[in-house]
Amino acid sequence: MAIVPVVILIAVFFIDWISGLILLVTGPLIPVFMSLIGMRAQQQVQKQWSTLRYLSTHFLDAIQGLRTLKLFNQSDRKHSDIAHVSDRFRISTMGVLKIAFLSGFVLELFASIATALVAVEIGVRLIEGHIGFQVGLFVLLLAPEYYLPFRMFGAQHHAGMEGAESAGRIFAILDSDDLLNKVSFSDSNSIIDQDKTNIYSQNAHVNQNSSKRYHEEETGLQALEKEVHYPLVFQDVTFSYLDKRSPVLTKCNFNLPGGKRTALVGLTGSGKTTILRLLTRQLPAESGAIFLNGITAKEMDENTWLRNMAVVSQTSWFFDDTVLANLRAARLLASYEEVLVASRAAGAHDFIEKLPEGYQTPTGEFAARFSGGERQRISIARAFLKDAPILILDEPSSALDPESEEKINSDLDKMMVGKTVFLIAHRISTVSRADRILMLENGRITAQGTHEQLLAKCNLYYQMVSAYSGKIS
Repeated sequence: MAIVPVVILIAVFFIDWISGLILLVTGPLIPVFMSLIGMRAQQQVQKQWSTLRYLSTHFLDAIQGLRTLKLFNQSDRKHSDIAHVSDRFRISTMGVLKIAFLSGFVLELFASIATALVAVEIGVRLIEGHIGFQVGLFVLLLAPEYYLPFRMFGAQHHAGMEGAESAGRIFAILDSDDLLNKVSFSDSNSIIDQDKTNIYSQNAHVNQNSSKRYHEEETGLQALEKEVHYPLVFQDVTFSYLDKRSPVLTKCNFNLPGGKRTALVGLTGSGKTTILRLLTRQLPAESGAIFLNGITAKEMDENTWLRNMAVVSQTSWFFDDTVLANLRAARLLASYEEVLVASRAAGAHDFIEKLPEGYQTPTGEFAARFSGGERQRISIARAFLKDAPILILDEPSSALDPESEEKINSDLDKMMVGKTVFLIAHRISTVSRADRILMLENGRITAQGTHEQLLAKCNLYYQMVSAYSGKIS
């Protein structure tokens, strides 16, 4: 665009200065109008990519935390959020396409009008004999070539906007002195924040109705469970994975007494994780039945089933959102005061208050800014907030030092009061707190009783305790 039009303009000025003057005046008009439209297009492209960026990260976050969403009955809400963001991206993309087509129309229109203007003035002068035929034809042939680079530049400019937006974010990260600090993009972040606000505000009414309905059902189920002696029962449950020759569980039978703490122990690979997945409806039983309040898993709706359970796992997932939003994943409409009560009960309030923005501090991807003990405390606070009648603990103190383990066990003791608790653990310090211990061996419950009873009558349990502590206590 910098060379070809200039060369053509100089050549035309030498042979016909009037046509050269028309080219000189009309040529720059194309980039001017292209810039006017381009400023609007730039805003649309930026908004489109911001929405796409939020959509992709939001979707990835939802996929990675799908297990947590299912356990807290929030998968439907997340589904509606993703659908809403997808619709915003569709609208934004159509806006970009509209401006792109408008820009192409303007470029072609002005190039055609300018070429026609040159053709008209040459035709008039040919009729009056003020210009020769060869010169007029030569200028007419050069006119489209003069405007072609401007049109191509306009098309490439719009095509390059998306690449420029992406490259801008990449170079901002590469040029950052500290990659651990969050890179600030003022325009993009404002658009993303606006998208988040719109998402939650437009879905608030739906979520409020859903949460009210869940709360009503939950209240009725909690009242029912107080009357049931065995809220959870495994009856002849068999399960095998496709890549396994023999079943992981074979006619497994046990029950969880209401209001009691039951611990499940066993060697690695004995089927403890499989039992957890069956309990939380991540896997269907191959045969047999699992009862909740006398109703089988096949007869009860999955959301209703999970609404009765709060799970604290050894690897809890945290979404790339604020600490408050991650806590409210357990109960969307929980008040701020209820969140504070749950956090204090879990021993998480003190360190959350010391964060730069308190409960509004972003957790970051994978909650990397928190230690293992802090993540577990937030996870326990989230389970506190759900306040389900059945509490399932999957090695909640794993990978923690003894001091942190003792503090978390103390927090869990508060949480277990009046609830049906199912502990899946390896640490004897955790297991010994249970009212009853189940020994899982080769896919079956081979022994059950208190810590002292199993030490006396179960050789495998005796060996496990000896291996863990080096002595019997």
